[in-house]
Amino acid sequence: MTDTHQQGLKELYLAALILDEDDALNDIDASRWAQAEELRKALEIPLHPMLLDLHRGQSPVWLNHPRLLIQVLGLEDEDGVLRDFACECAARVLPLFQAARRWDRRLEEALEIAWLIDTEELDESELLEATINAEESIQEAISTAAFLTRPDHADRWRAAIAAGWSVQATLQDRASEAARSAAYEAARARAIAESPAAGQQERLLQQRRLLLLAFDEDD
Repeated sequence: MTDTHQQGLKELYLAALILDEDDALNDIDASRWAQAEELRKALEIPLHPMLLDLHRGQSPVWLNHPRLLIQVLGLEDEDGVLRDFACECAARVLPLFQAARRWDRRLEEALEIAWLIDTEELDESELLEATINAEESIQEAISTAAFLTRPDHADRWRAAIAAGWSVQATLQDRASEAARSAAYEAARARAIAESPAAGQQERLLQQRRLLLLAFDEDD
């Protein structure tokens, strides 16, 4: 892929992602979209169905297949991008777990380990220990939640557990599965803790962050 081709794709995909976090999914900037479309057509770059989902305001299917997006863009270091994306998703909702279990630092420590996966700074024994500790922490939270009867308390713990699953997902062997699962559970945690709209906004933020990470851009 040439630099011009890469830049064309970059402009096109980022054109749909200039929204603030509280904007609606279908509030795409029409002017920037039109400019990006002109550039895409001039470079004879196919319009991938993933981008059509964004343009139509539909739920981005590619968040369930994050590696496919990276491959469509022809980018390198797929695993690195997907690992960072997974950890970012989990980090945003980790406070939901910490609010319910302030004394329990195991998931926080697990996420610190997840950031080091695929680096020379981490060995297999540390990853295994973090995985076991994360699982035990979540199971203890599930056991506690089973005895709650008040709906508001139950929802708080359900959100915490979903946040815990998001963190645990970052420890998975396959970067693509880590990214998919961490993102899904993070959105679910936000929806439970706040509202379905909040979960949808988390997905919007995820689609912004995945593309910005893929292009190594600052938000």
